[in-house]
Amino acid sequence: MDAYTEYELENLDNPNIFKGGVDFMNIFKINNDLQAENKIQELKEVQEDKERLLAICDLKISEYKALKEEHEAKFNGKEEDILNSLKGYALNQNLKETKTQGSYQLPSAKLVIKKEAEKIVKYDEAILIDMFKNTEYVQKKQVESLAWVELKKTLVITGEVVVDENGEIVVGVKIERTPERFEVKF
Repeated sequence: MDAYTEYELENLDNPNIFKGGVDFMNIFKINNDLQAENKIQELKEVQEDKERLLAICDLKISEYKALKEEHEAKFNGKEEDILNSLKGYALNQNLKETKTQGSYQLPSAKLVIKKEAEKIVKYDEAILIDMFKNTEYVQKKQVESLAWVELKKTLVITGEVVVDENGEIVVGVKIERTPERFEVKF
């Protein structure tokens, strides 16, 4: 059980008295104009200190943000130099080639060069539905929809255009190209 002071025991029924014997209803009580003026001056000093300290904190935050950006740029540059060196090394090796990448295995990591890729992306389904209306690629439901996954398998990128299995240029799609990129996989 907590130990209470004699003052606390005498004032157990008084909700303004808490452990430690502090009378919170009277501790902040102002009784005259002089006390009010003193509290106003105290408030001004507290607000000035707060503003001063917060301004210093803001300056430090700005300094650290600038320092962080400086470090990021420095290390990103070093990282880029190292990756370029490793990519140059990988390009001079006998890479294990797949359709999408070339790779070279080292004891601590795999050097991977992702090949440039092209992808067909629909941008206007209504045009495609109209173009392929009487084929198995347009599914009749309450609303016509396109069997995009199946249709996409039959489309071919030819230069800057997309053609279907009959050689017709397909509108309503575009070609997205993904540039080659180099990775080190640990």
